Amino acid sequence: MEEEAGSVMKRTWAVRTILSFLVLAGLAWGQGGDTAEQRSLAGIRELYVWVHDFSPEVQNDGLYAADVQTETELALRKVGLRVLPGHELKNSQTSMLEVHIRPLSLLKECGGYALGLNVELVQTVFLARNPQAALVAPTWSVNSVAYATQGNVVKARSTIQDQVNAFLNAWLAANQK
Repeated sequence: MEEEAGSVMKRTWAVRTILSFLVLAGLAWGQGGDTAEQRSLAGIRELYVWVHDFSPEVQNDGLYAADVQTETELALRKVGLRVLPGHELKNSQTSMLEVHIRPLSLLKECGGYALGLNVELVQTVFLARNPQAALVAPTWSVNSVAYATQGNVVKARSTIQDQVNAFLNAWLAANQK
């Protein structure tokens, strides 16, 4: 019994160490200097925010899409971006900031979740070889993995807000006056 508990502790420590590295690496991704991703944010004055519905597992542990939606919209408004209500998403030129949280439930035996977190800006883009071919594609994104114990997945909200702040920093850099 004691050996089994030690094995679980070692496995939990290893998983947390790996996830910590992935979180740091994920937050660093997409935050570089003057990149094509950052330049794609120039001129954006308004956008729509879509926080995808979270899985029932995550909601049962207290993390709700509506809370993340409200926090994200507030952060965008604070820097001067106009947040469009869903019914105004009629124009194909409207940019959309998407937030995804996906539980990777394979860590439940360790007493928690690994959560895949992603914030990305989706815009209409035109192909250089065929300017009439327009499609919607992500032009800026940041991804990470967070670990949260069951019953405390709301800690993932701070990682999401870090990702939203990374987007806002890139947007502000691209839109300096």
